[in-house]
Amino acid sequence: MAIFTGTVANDSYLATTEGDNVRGLAGNDTLTGNSGSDTLNGNSDNDLLFADSLTQTAGGNDSLFGGQGNDTLVGARFGFSADSLGGNRDADLLIASTNGGNTLFGGQGDDTIYGSLSNGNTMNGDLGNDVLVAGRGNDRMLGADGNDTLLVVL
Repeated sequence: MAIFTGTVANDSYLATTEGDNVRGLAGNDTLTGNSGSDTLNGNSDNDLLFADSLTQTAGGNDSLFGGQGNDTLVGARFGFSADSLGGNRDADLLIASTNGGNTLFGGQGDDTIYGSLSNGNTMNGDLGNDVLVAGRGNDRMLGADGNDTLLVVL
């Protein structure tokens, strides 16, 4: 396991295969996990976080946290991992992509949360006017405070 810490500039990091802790700090960062169970934290500014790379065949159970700024968080695109995605502040986009039971938490701001690509997700918009989209699976949607829109796509 390694710890990577970014700078105040726009950083790009690809985690190793051991389950890493990656912190972007300031700047518009792109942080990408790998096959281990990674923790990615974008911190401030507008960050792009991926639970895994496009070249791997399976990922671990990852935790992605956007921080301040309009962040995009994408859960694992391969395998059956159960990822946790937390947007925190501002208007965030959270996408669950695998067949695992993912947890997606929008936080403050007007968030868009997609669980439609997988099943067994728990989606919580929290504060703000959020849009939550579920698919065919056994998903749970919680709008909380604000004028929220809950959609089911079949």
